[in-house]
Amino acid sequence: MYPTVIHMLVETASRAPSHEALVCGDERLTYARYLGCVAHFSHCLRNLGAAGQRVGLLLGSGVDICIA
Repeated sequence: MYPTVIHMLVETASRAPSHEALVCGDERLTYARYLGCVAHFSHCLRNLGAAGQRVGLLLGSGVDICIA
């Protein structure tokens, strides 16, 4: 079985947390910050009752679309 994108991100973040993971214009996120944002976003969705369900999102361009 092949690793998922999330597993590969977590693995990379554990090896190089201070390296840049995302760059979009002037926005830059390290792997550590990126995974922190992803965890926070998923926590918010679970608190809103979206655990285990598909949800629709309206996002602009930028790093937010990668976090979602």
